[in-house]
Amino acid sequence: MKAELAKKHAQEAAMSFVDSNVARLCDFVYLHNAEDFRQKLRNSKFNFDIVDYGQGSPGFAILFDKHARLAVVVFRGTRDIWDVVADASAKPSVHDATSDCKPTLNARLVLHSGVGAMLHGCYNGSRGNDGESFKLCKLQEVIFSKLCHLTNIHGQVYRLIYAGHSLGGALALACRAFHSQRKFIDFGQIETLTFGAPLVFCKGTDADVLADVEATARNYVNGSDIVPRILRFNSSHLRADQLCRYMEEFVREKMGFMQMTISAFTAIWTWLGHSGKVKKLVSEILQNSKSFTEVGRTIPVGGASSESKLHMLPRKAMTQAIEDHKMEKYIRNVFDLESNSKKRLV
Repeated sequence: MKAELAKKHAQEAAMSFVDSNVARLCDFVYLHNAEDFRQKLRNSKFNFDIVDYGQGSPGFAILFDKHARLAVVVFRGTRDIWDVVADASAKPSVHDATSDCKPTLNARLVLHSGVGAMLHGCYNGSRGNDGESFKLCKLQEVIFSKLCHLTNIHGQVYRLIYAGHSLGGALALACRAFHSQRKFIDFGQIETLTFGAPLVFCKGTDADVLADVEATARNYVNGSDIVPRILRFNSSHLRADQLCRYMEEFVREKMGFMQMTISAFTAIWTWLGHSGKVKKLVSEILQNSKSFTEVGRTIPVGGASSESKLHMLPRKAMTQAIEDHKMEKYIRNVFDLESNSKKRLV
């Protein structure tokens, strides 16, 4: 009887961890070292142990609350302007979800090329609390191994969340897809939460995988955030010259936020323009966007347009579009959404 009651309380604790708290974890993972990350967890009164903290590219953390049996895999988002350009120039890329380590069903995944390469390529290693080091492993295999290790020690994990902001959200969705065909016998509810993430799945991805991810994926879009809109654009709604001008403003404002000088911006943008890279990049965005498909529930916050209008350029100033992409804006507006929902229930 006591065991059943303890299980019930743990399950309730796991399910009560709200999306705004997950958003805060997505903010913490931008920190440069595990000790700062651990201190943030303590200050926030979260009960997570850090199972692993990868500081390379991509950055990620695996967290576990042993009392609630709650596991969170959180990916770090984009850090510099070159990552933004790489994100925007995504192409469909074919991967299969078959493990190199254990047999599983073969599933075809067609993903954002940069995201797929980050997870499916060779990973140069990370070190967790157990001191175990992984070299030349596919990152999703490292993460899957760590998750299985948790169940071997603690038993069933009642809730597992993949999460991330910006590029990190795309990585979270892709990692969830890579793990979709696995036998998660010892996991209860499995969810994916993204904040300001670009689209990651392309047409041709295995239907069963898409259905599995779709069932519990929630994708937040804040205000006029440009990043989740990029791969929703297409040539039937937008001309290349419109997007060229918009991207120039985006790069200029982004560099301003990064405290780059105007002369540095001018030199870089002139080189991009003269080499034809801007025009090529914009053409690829409009062409490739036709291949991408939305998976999961899109939740507008902070005055964002309805989902049906996300394929249009935001009407707000670019400074606002970049501000709306910041993680602190997502934390505040997701929290407000939750608070207003509670008030309506009272």
